[in-house]
Amino acid sequence: MSNQTDINFNLLGTNPYGIVGINSTSTPVLMDLDGDGGLDIMTGAYFGELVYYRNVGTATAPSFTKVGDSPFGLGSVSNYSNPAFADLDGDGDLDALIGVGNGGLVYYRNVGTSVAPASRWEAPVPSASTMAATTLRRPSRTSTATAISTF
Repeated sequence: MSNQTDINFNLLGTNPYGIVGINSTSTPVLMDLDGDGGLDIMTGAYFGELVYYRNVGTATAPSFTKVGDSPFGLGSVSNYSNPAFADLDGDGDLDALIGVGNGGLVYYRNVGTSVAPASRWEAPVPSASTMAATTLRRPSRTSTATAISTF
């Protein structure tokens, strides 16, 4: 037997924060990337690009401003990027783990701090037994992003 309360969600509107310009198949994730107590948004999209929206409001009254595409050196990784953020290396700031369309994962280490993300994140040297360094190309672009991909 369960004592769970029924949970019901009510649609309050579409695009309540006025965020525009996100590509198809967007995959938003909320996290406090700049350590100010408000949740920011990073979204992945069809062509692998990432788009960052900083919460310039508060935790209880959010307001989002687009900071840019592929911020912090987190370039297009592959089709269908799906970002997640956690402190993967135990240094107190959020790192990026990005799922990609081919089923792989791309890991970028934030070398900044919990309140000031680095302007460019690095792809760490992986364990040879579980990961391999890979350069992933986006077919429609000439730029590449060095990344770590699991097999």
